[in-house]
Amino acid sequence: MSLKYYRILALIIDVFLVGIIQVLWVNLIGPIQFPKDYLSLLGFNFIFGLSYLPFLFLLYFFICDFFASGKTVGKTIIGIKNVNEYNLSLSIRFRLLRSTLKVVTIIMWPISGILYALFDITLQDYVCKTKTVKYNKLGLKKTS
Repeated sequence: MSLKYYRILALIIDVFLVGIIQVLWVNLIGPIQFPKDYLSLLGFNFIFGLSYLPFLFLLYFFICDFFASGKTVGKTIIGIKNVNEYNLSLSIRFRLLRSTLKVVTIIMWPISGILYALFDITLQDYVCKTKTVKYNKLGLKKTS
C-alpha cells in the first residue's frame, strides 16, 4: 500500500476519534453555545454560526504533540511518523506548527484533499519541510 493511503487512513481514524469525542461531549456535558444567526430563504430557516469542532481538533493534535511526540492515535495504529528532512524527530515548535496547519487543512478539506492527491504534499509538510515515514519492528521502512 502506498504511503499516501497510510496517511489518509491515519487521518480518517483521527477524525473518527475526534467525532466520537464531540458526540460524547455534547451528550454528556452539553453543547457549547455560540451566537447563532438565521437566514430565511424560500421558506426555510438556515442556522449558521461558529462551530467548536476546529478547536477540538486543535486540542486533540496539541495533546498528541505534547504527550505522544506528535504521534496521533491514527498514526500509532497505522505505524507512521513525521520527521524532518534529515529523518530526525520534530521539535515541539514544529509539531505545534504542523498541528495548527493541519487543522487549517481539515477545515479546507476539499481544497487540501485535491492538492494532496495531485502533488502528494500537504500544507504542513511544505511549510515545516517534513515528510512521513512508515516504521516496522526493525526501524525505518519507507519515506515519502
